[in-house]
Parts: sequence; C-alpha cells; structure tokens
Amino acid sequence: MEALESEMQRSSRELREAVRRLESRFDRMERRFDQMDQRFNIMEGQIMHLSSETLKISAELRKTHRWMIGVAVSATSIIVLLLPISWKLADRFF
Repeated sequence: MEALESEMQRSSRELREAVRRLESRFDRMERRFDQMDQRFNIMEGQIMHLSSETLKISAELRKTHRWMIGVAVSATSIIVLLLPISWKLADRFF
C-alpha cells in the first residue's frame, strides 16, 4: 500500500512538473507572438511611410512632367510660329 501511495505521489510530482514545463512553453510562445506582433506593427508603419513617400514623389513627378510638356510645347510653338516670321523679316531687311 505504501508503494502505491509513493508511486501516486511521484506521478503527481511528474504531472505537476509536466504542467509547469507546458506552461513555460506557452509563456515563451506568447512572448514570441508579442515580439512578432511588435515587428509586424513596425513593418506596417514603415510600409505606410513608404507609401506616403511614394505618393509624394509621384505628385512631384507629375508636376515635373507637366512642366517639361509645357516647355516642349512652348519651344515647338516658338519654332513653328516665330521662325518663319523671322525669316520673312530677315529676307525683307537684308
């Protein structure tokens, strides 16, 4: 009978130890999940920052593109309209 009680106590200690190890593993996993969540939040913030920077650069590129088109149209207009007039004036006076 005493051997049975001793075996039950030993089994109970082993069970408590196994539960303690299992809880310890769960705690480690929970810490890892918290770390992963923090990293995810940091990455999400960085992605949002990059998205806003990309939008700013896109707007700036659009402005530059419009300016370049304006210069090209103006230069073409000057060449097409003023050059023939200049030639006629040059022919008349020279």
